[in-house]
Amino acid sequence: MPPASRHLWVGNLPHGITDVDLTRLFSRFGDIKRIAFLPGRSYAFIDLGSTDEAVSAMEALDGFAVAGNPLRVEFTKLQQTLAKVAFIMKGLFQK
Repeated sequence: MPPASRHLWVGNLPHGITDVDLTRLFSRFGDIKRIAFLPGRSYAFIDLGSTDEAVSAMEALDGFAVAGNPLRVEFTKLQQTLAKVAFIMKGLFQK
C-alpha cells in the first residue's frame, strides 16, 4: 500500500452514485481538491486538502456501506491518480 497522502482511491461504489454524492460523503473530512469519477464505474479518485484529512476520511469510510456496498478506501500516489484522471477524462470525451 502506498504511504499516507492526500490522494485516495475509493472502490466498490454502488451503481448510480454521483459526484455530488461523493462530494457530500467526503467534504465533511476537509477541502476536496479534485474528484475524478466516471459515472457507471465502481471507483473514483479523490484528492483532499491534506494528508490528515485523507487519513480521517479513510479511517471513517473504509468499510462504510453506501447503498449496501462497503466502500474500499486506500491511499494512492499522485502519479497513479493523474494517470487515472487522464484515462477517465478520455472516456468522458469519447462518449
